[in-house]
Amino acid sequence: IQRERLLRLLRSWMQYEAERPPFEVRHTEHTLESMEVGPLRMNMRVDRIDQVDDHGQPALVLIDYKTGSPDVKGWLGDRPAEPQLPLYATAAGFENVQAIAFATVKPGRKHLGLEAFPQKSRLLFRGAKEQDELLFENQLPEWRDTLERLAHDFARGHAEVGPKEYPATCQWCAQRMLCRLNPELLQELADEDSDAETTA
Repeated sequence: IQRERLLRLLRSWMQYEAERPPFEVRHTEHTLESMEVGPLRMNMRVDRIDQVDDHGQPALVLIDYKTGSPDVKGWLGDRPAEPQLPLYATAAGFENVQAIAFATVKPGRKHLGLEAFPQKSRLLFRGAKEQDELLFENQLPEWRDTLERLAHDFARGHAEVGPKEYPATCQWCAQRMLCRLNPELLQELADEDSDAETTA
């Protein structure tokens, strides 16, 4: 039963990928050793690296497989969520990376596909018009600075209590007895943000 389920999912995924612009899978489970991010050194593994054509030049697309529901908007801001792909794009030393994407592999056509940055990259989606060819290039330095700052904070032992999305971040926490969080302060900040949005 499990084998048949996986074969159906694989066939659906292959049909989806057949609709993409031409690409070549260059690497799968590609290991990155001693990758430097600020003061940190780490070993990581890229699920998949595709090569695509970018105006006659080879370009790379880095892909990470997911079975959940990833949101690429989480890559933006001061504290990127699931930052492995921005990390690979900025610190792994790849040349001419032009897009990164979560590959969502779940049963059901509406759950199957690529969640990418840039969101409508012509390198990944047939017929798409490039929104801004410089969008990805301009984002890379911002990711690099953000990830290096977080790496320095980690190395210094910076451990400020600051849930990224309170109260959702704390919803399933099992460490309430040990928590240093002041919910009243966070609620005050949330109220201030809400008032600011209403005023704007």
